[in-house]
Amino acid sequence: MKRSYINYVLIAALFSISSTASGQESTPRFRFLTSLSGAQEVTVPPGGVPTDTGGSVRVNFDRKLSRATIRVVVRRGVGITAAHLHCAIPGVNGAIVVPLFDNPAGQDVDGELDLGNQAIVENADIDPPQPPDDAVCGAPLNNIASLAFAILSGRIYANVHSTANPAGVVRGQLLPVLVPAPSQ
Repeated sequence: MKRSYINYVLIAALFSISSTASGQESTPRFRFLTSLSGAQEVTVPPGGVPTDTGGSVRVNFDRKLSRATIRVVVRRGVGITAAHLHCAIPGVNGAIVVPLFDNPAGQDVDGELDLGNQAIVENADIDPPQPPDDAVCGAPLNNIASLAFAILSGRIYANVHSTANPAGVVRGQLLPVLVPAPSQ
């Protein structure tokens, strides 16, 4: 019962956020953002990754929830090897659901990470966690709409990996960007 109630609240929040977006087709309806830091990395022992690297990730979904545009900015990144979206709540490591960047040799980055074709993510780019009903994700994640719902549920984080920190050098949980209602 409690889980159903939470799902209804999340769906109502999703519609609430969508109703505040501008009516223009070019304006994304759902926007999410995170700041990346080493302190958010899940490590043993706890405490995160001490690093000067930081950054941000912005995810914009189109109005039809058929694709997302992703921008990753990494500051003072040394030997950056990969970037992904993962499915898990804060403080827990989770499965990769959207690969964003892969350069096993590593590169130094101080600005926008070149995501190539992955800057636009569509249904085919989603890598569903195995098994599909993975308890960490809380629900099947197999298309763009389910990715938006998982982010809104607080279950998607961005992670940037490096040669020195292959498990992740910076991480950030994606959060909704609230857009004020247009003035009447």
